[in-house]
Amino acid sequence: MLKAMLIDDEVLALSLLEAMLTEVGGVEVLGAFTDPIEGLRQVKLLEPDVLFLDIEMAQLTGLKLAESVNIHTTDIVFVTAYDHYALEAFSVQALDYILKPIDKMRLQRAVERLRNRKFGEMQQPKKHSMVQVRLLGSFELIGTEQQPIKWRTKKVKELCAFLIHHGQAVHRDAVIEALWPDTPVEKASTLLHTTIYQLRKAFKEADIEHPIRFTDERYKLAVEMEIDAELLVQYMEAGEIEALLELSHQDYLAKEDYPWATARRETLQKQITQVLEKFIQSAAEPVKREPVFKKALGRLIAFYPWEERYVLELLKCLVEEGKQNEAFDTIEIFQRDLASELGMVPSEEFEEAVGRLLTGG
Repeated sequence: MLKAMLIDDEVLALSLLEAMLTEVGGVEVLGAFTDPIEGLRQVKLLEPDVLFLDIEMAQLTGLKLAESVNIHTTDIVFVTAYDHYALEAFSVQALDYILKPIDKMRLQRAVERLRNRKFGEMQQPKKHSMVQVRLLGSFELIGTEQQPIKWRTKKVKELCAFLIHHGQAVHRDAVIEALWPDTPVEKASTLLHTTIYQLRKAFKEADIEHPIRFTDERYKLAVEMEIDAELLVQYMEAGEIEALLELSHQDYLAKEDYPWATARRETLQKQITQVLEKFIQSAAEPVKREPVFKKALGRLIAFYPWEERYVLELLKCLVEEGKQNEAFDTIEIFQRDLASELGMVPSEEFEEAVGRLLTGG
């Protein structure tokens, strides 16, 4: 069982967090403190497995307090109402960053991650209360018994993805326009009714009853879902860079030929780019030596392979790590691909910066 301590200068926030940890299970709360100075003294004395820590406190900020915690014995999880501290939080080696009001499932994932880190436990397959939706890469639904939901036709699959994509009731005309744009109205209407029937049947075979509501000519999925794309947005809002990188290795519905998904895919890519840009620009020197920093650069380069500043930042990392040969290979590949794909050569500024970097000038 994880040994935890809680520090938050709001009594109600402490009580709520302690109650939620009890519900989640697997955590023993050694102490809860509204006085951050006393809380820090007890953390140093007892060395819990994890410290759940608020950031904005009157006597001592959570960020400042975290600098005095032995991160080799105690993991830090920030619990705060403010998302703009995320990058600073990870610069002090925080393991996680949870926004208030606390979502129970989000807290449970954090605890599972802590247990895996502490005890190396493998989570046993179990029945989930919600359908898991995968929109990143291929579209897939995993039922409550952890089995993929099977689709009778491609249109049944696309209809389900379309309704999840919108997240709210969608008028039948909008569904027809998106899925059967070149089909006569009467035939398209028949196809819609048939496809809705098959979608209901697919859910029923997965033991999910009454999955679709139809009101005022509008369809809406009435299924409790955990959606990876929504989780991705949460990671972006909280600045959880490592988790963001792990989840975003494939684009939104990238393996499905759905024209209606293109705008959302492009929007998510821009949002991810903005978060990673902010992380790269504000990262302190210790963070730049962490693997996550190079992973973030790699993702940006994958998005924008001809962006010289990303390549230059990667070269700095390689040189600092003493990987001169890898740095030279990176330069050669960049120059070759730039010439073959765009018929261009690197800018003079880039060449000069690379020269100074490689010669130590």
